[in-house]
Amino acid sequence: MKKPTILLLTATLLGALSLPGPAHAQNETGRKLRVLTSFLPMQAHTTAIAGDDATVEQLLGRDAGAHDFQFAPSDVRKVAEADLFIINGAGIEDWLEPLLKSAGNQKLVVVDTSAGVPLLESPEVIAEGFSGDHDHDHKHEADHKHEADHESQQHD
Repeated sequence: MKKPTILLLTATLLGALSLPGPAHAQNETGRKLRVLTSFLPMQAHTTAIAGDDATVEQLLGRDAGAHDFQFAPSDVRKVAEADLFIINGAGIEDWLEPLLKSAGNQKLVVVDTSAGVPLLESPEVIAEGFSGDHDHDHKHEADHKHEADHESQQHD
């Protein structure tokens, strides 16, 4: 996870956990803040930041992938009971909107950790840049040969 994402997540959780009140962050019902995360990396970072000041639960099980997750009634209940939902964003949780609608939790705060973070190109686009199919001038091929000759002399 990129540094700006961690900073955003940290700031959000610290803000929520530092509200005036008893030693533990609580919602208006007096219980600990219930934080739901989409999948393991979000859960690990959130737990590390929140510590014992919030109850943190991961939505996706070990066998579910973030891209192909299909929610069950128990997942709708988890979202309906959560105070804060930490997601990766950037299109990974494309199942989120129907889940939020089904849960009907009007007070839920959803934190998209990719918000405001410039995204890199997809690995497929980056890989195309390293394939043999590219257009640029090859006037520097003689330099490549010279560099290869130089390297072979160093290894002799």
